[in-house]
Amino acid sequence: MTKGTCGLCRHFVVRPADLERDVAGLGILSSAYGSVRADTGLCRVSEMFCRPDHGCAGFEAWLPQK
Repeated sequence: MTKGTCGLCRHFVVRPADLERDVAGLGILSSAYGSVRADTGLCRVSEMFCRPDHGCAGFEAWLPQK
């Protein structure tokens, strides 16, 4: 991943537990833990699923908690 991509953005949700919490009904329909999803995640800005190497104008760097 390069700088400015979704995988490095604070708005990118990729953890299965977080996806199931943020996407209403996802746990009922299937599971965010499935292999079909691979490494796609949810962008909280565009409210769309995208790959971690995608990028957009809403990028904000993710800073880990210390």
